Amino acid sequence: MRAREFTKKQIVDDYPPDQPTGPATPPEMPMGTVKVKVSDTQDWYQLGQDISNLKLANKAHYNQGPPQTVLVFGSEDEEHKYVKDLKTLGLPTTDIDPEGYDDVDENFADGRNPQDKGDSKRHGVPTKSSISTLRKVAKQGGRKGQLAHWMANMKAGKKNASK
Repeated sequence: MRAREFTKKQIVDDYPPDQPTGPATPPEMPMGTVKVKVSDTQDWYQLGQDISNLKLANKAHYNQGPPQTVLVFGSEDEEHKYVKDLKTLGLPTTDIDPEGYDDVDENFADGRNPQDKGDSKRHGVPTKSSISTLRKVAKQGGRKGQLAHWMANMKAGKKNASK
């Protein structure tokens, strides 16, 4: 199956028909997310101006009308630091991130780290070998075979590009 083809079962698994999307199922917010009630777009704009230093913000510039805005901070600790200052300005806040949701310190959700060996090294693909050797390794299948096949194609393309 190609990567972009989806079976009906996959679509139903990802989007079950008994679970509607939209207002009935609100989005899950990441850790460090807080909803701030602002009275109107002017409050929203003013908050954007003052967010870098809420301690110096003027409380009189806020609370003049109806909506709210959502702010996302990098972590729970940072969120709590800002929430304290937001409340000092008289802006009601609601913590909307789910309880027990774990923060990811880095964008390496797969558990890998940038200092770790690459895929080819981890799977033992002979990277400096010839195209024919890589094609033999590719016949073994699995992830090692995929990587060897890709590498053989890249090497073959490089040789053909110089003609």
